[in-house]
Amino acid sequence: MTKYDFLKEAITKNHAFIKKEQEFLLKNFDKFNDFVKTDAEIIYDYSDLSIQGLRVLINNGLEADAMKSMYNLNGFLRMNFEAFCIAIAMGEI
Repeated sequence: MTKYDFLKEAITKNHAFIKKEQEFLLKNFDKFNDFVKTDAEIIYDYSDLSIQGLRVLINNGLEADAMKSMYNLNGFLRMNFEAFCIAIAMGEI
Protein backbone atom coordinates (compact mmCIF):
# COMPACT_ATOMS: atom_id res chain seq x y z
CA MET A 1 0.00 0.00 0.00
CA THR A 2 1.30 3.45 -0.86
CA LYS A 3 0.93 6.71 1.04
CA TYR A 4 -1.60 7.76 -1.63
CA ASP A 5 -3.76 4.68 -1.07
CA PHE A 6 -3.44 4.87 2.70
CA LEU A 7 -4.54 8.51 2.85
CA LYS A 8 -7.44 7.94 0.46
CA GLU A 9 -8.68 5.04 2.59
CA ALA A 10 -8.12 6.96 5.84
CA ILE A 11 -10.16 9.92 4.58
CA THR A 12 -13.09 7.79 3.47
CA LYS A 13 -13.15 5.11 6.18
CA ASN A 14 -12.14 6.97 9.35
CA HIS A 15 -14.42 9.21 11.30
CA ALA A 16 -12.00 12.14 11.41
CA PHE A 17 -13.99 14.27 8.97
CA ILE A 18 -17.56 15.32 8.43
CA LYS A 19 -19.05 14.73 4.98
CA LYS A 20 -18.23 18.22 3.62
CA GLU A 21 -14.62 17.92 4.78
CA GLN A 22 -14.32 14.49 3.14
CA GLU A 23 -15.71 15.84 -0.12
CA PHE A 24 -13.31 18.80 0.00
CA LEU A 25 -10.31 16.54 0.64
CA LEU A 26 -11.26 14.07 -2.07
CA LYS A 27 -11.78 16.94 -4.54
CA ASN A 28 -8.30 18.28 -3.68
CA PHE A 29 -6.73 14.92 -2.92
CA ASP A 30 -3.58 15.20 -5.04
CA LYS A 31 -2.70 18.50 -3.38
CA PHE A 32 -3.46 17.09 0.09
CA ASN A 33 -1.35 13.99 -0.60
CA ASP A 34 1.59 16.20 -1.60
CA PHE A 35 1.00 18.43 1.44
CA VAL A 36 1.03 15.64 4.05
CA LYS A 37 4.59 15.06 5.18
CA THR A 38 5.63 11.66 6.44
CA ASP A 39 8.52 12.80 8.59
CA ALA A 40 9.49 10.43 11.38
CA GLU A 41 9.54 13.35 13.82
CA ILE A 42 5.88 14.15 13.09
CA ILE A 43 4.59 10.57 13.01
CA TYR A 44 6.48 9.81 16.24
CA ASP A 45 4.00 11.94 18.20
CA TYR A 46 1.18 9.64 17.04
CA SER A 47 2.94 6.26 17.05
CA ASP A 48 4.35 3.71 19.48
CA LEU A 49 7.33 2.99 17.23
CA SER A 50 10.73 4.47 17.97
CA ILE A 51 11.89 7.41 15.91
CA GLN A 52 14.70 5.23 14.51
CA GLY A 53 12.18 2.56 13.46
CA LEU A 54 10.03 5.17 11.75
CA ARG A 55 13.06 6.57 9.93
CA VAL A 56 13.99 3.10 8.66
CA LEU A 57 10.46 2.54 7.34
CA ILE A 58 10.27 5.95 5.66
CA ASN A 59 13.78 5.75 4.18
CA ASN A 60 12.90 2.36 2.66
CA GLY A 61 9.79 3.74 0.96
CA LEU A 62 7.37 2.28 3.49
CA GLU A 63 5.61 5.53 4.35
CA ALA A 64 2.20 3.84 4.50
CA ASP A 65 3.52 1.27 6.98
CA ALA A 66 4.87 4.07 9.16
CA MET A 67 1.48 5.77 9.00
CA LYS A 68 -0.31 2.51 9.83
CA SER A 69 1.61 2.41 13.11
CA MET A 70 -0.17 5.52 14.38
CA TYR A 71 -2.53 4.99 17.30
CA ASN A 72 -4.01 8.48 16.87
CA LEU A 73 -4.62 8.60 13.13
CA ASN A 74 -7.59 10.93 13.48
CA GLY A 75 -5.45 13.48 15.32
CA PHE A 76 -2.78 13.28 12.62
CA LEU A 77 -5.36 13.67 9.86
CA ARG A 78 -7.11 16.60 11.58
CA MET A 79 -3.79 18.38 12.19
CA ASN A 80 -2.85 18.02 8.52
CA PHE A 81 -6.32 19.03 7.34
CA GLU A 82 -6.25 22.22 9.41
CA ALA A 83 -2.73 23.09 8.21
CA PHE A 84 -3.81 22.36 4.61
CA CYS A 85 -6.82 24.69 4.89
CA ILE A 86 -4.66 27.44 6.40
CA ALA A 87 -2.11 27.05 3.59
CA ILE A 88 -4.88 27.37 1.00
CA ALA A 89 -6.32 30.45 2.74
CA MET A 90 -2.86 32.03 2.88
CA GLY A 91 -2.35 31.38 -0.85
CA GLU A 92 0.53 28.97 -0.31
CA ILE A 93 -1.19 26.19 -2.26
